[in-house]
Amino acid sequence: QQQQQQQPVGYAGMQQQPGLAQYGQPTAMQQPAQQQQRQQQASSQPQQSVSESELPMMVGYALQNLRATGHVEGALDPDVCRMLKQLPEHQALQALERFSSCDQSTMRNKTAYLRGVLRRFAD
Repeated sequence: QQQQQQQPVGYAGMQQQPGLAQYGQPTAMQQPAQQQQRQQQASSQPQQSVSESELPMMVGYALQNLRATGHVEGALDPDVCRMLKQLPEHQALQALERFSSCDQSTMRNKTAYLRGVLRRFAD
């Protein structure tokens, strides 16, 4: 195990990269406030199970369409439902639209693929 020594960043370096602390470590200011808030909420609240019946009506209709086209089979994973519920309705619908436009033949795991699409919309 080799330990790397960190070199102090001079004032010129700090001006070029204001998010760095004295020893080149990223500060909390580097992350957007929204991302910090989301991380705090996620760590302070236990993950609640969400069912499809708790989703907005239009999101439910979009899920019915995805079932009809074969993009979704059976009941959705509770984590996927939770991710959908956390998004604003218009973003959840956009995410489901994006998922429906993806080539199913490239998906090894549809649930994981949908989670990835939803995660991109949440960020």
